Amino acid sequence: MPRLPSGTGKPRTRTTRAQASLAFLYYSGKGVAQDEAEAVKWFQKAAAQNEASAYPSLAWAYYQGKGVVQDYAEAAKWFRKAAEGGDAQSKYMLGYLYEDGKVVQAGCRCGCSRSN
Repeated sequence: MPRLPSGTGKPRTRTTRAQASLAFLYYSGKGVAQDEAEAVKWFQKAAAQNEASAYPSLAWAYYQGKGVVQDYAEAAKWFRKAAEGGDAQSKYMLGYLYEDGKVVQAGCRCGCSRSN
């Protein structure tokens, strides 16, 4: 494994940002064969390590069902994390999912059978 210059004592490892960047390449097909499922795999790895740049892309994948089975509740989870980080489009999409009834907040008393 490559190491930082002597004196730092810390091994150099892949960064979560690089994982998210690789996911973007697979999603767009730039420099590699386009593979949405592979892109989602890398977005998930980066997001699991709190790489905020992966949150909205992972949310869109679940929302659109690209590379994964469409899952509005999972999309809402990742849009929420992105929105909490200040992503305006994710705030909009999260609101849209609630307004459109694709997900409901826990404890909803509207009488619907949906849950997130």
